[in-house]
Amino acid sequence: MAEITSYELLGLLHRVEKLSHRKRNNSCENFIGRGRILTTLCREDGLSQKILAERLDIRPQSLSETIVKLAEDKLVERIPSENDKRELLIYITEEGRIRAAEIRARREAFANDFFSSLSEEELTSLGNILLKLEENKRSIESCDTN
Repeated sequence: MAEITSYELLGLLHRVEKLSHRKRNNSCENFIGRGRILTTLCREDGLSQKILAERLDIRPQSLSETIVKLAEDKLVERIPSENDKRELLIYITEEGRIRAAEIRARREAFANDFFSSLSEEELTSLGNILLKLEENKRSIESCDTN
């Protein structure tokens, strides 16, 4: 393999990320946004819309519109908080859990296919490298905000 500069490597990483995102969207029937909400609620049920928006890094207005659609499809329920009746907590329904499991299975199948050309050793190395890059990026960002 030819020598590659860090700038070229960053471009390659960006292109692979865009490709994987586009392919994942296609393989999951454009259900990604809704799927992220459902899979998050499977892990942490009964979140307020504000907390859910923060967790998913989604604009509250966009989340609100999607929650309405999910509720219409009977995948989530909006229940007033016992502590503050003005606040609605979002709970996943049993049907929502089933849909989330289907989405997760499709995502896992996509991920297995996407990384199928790598050996176990290469996957481990790639994982370690990406974790290291993520840690470095976070430390740089925290320095920028201080």
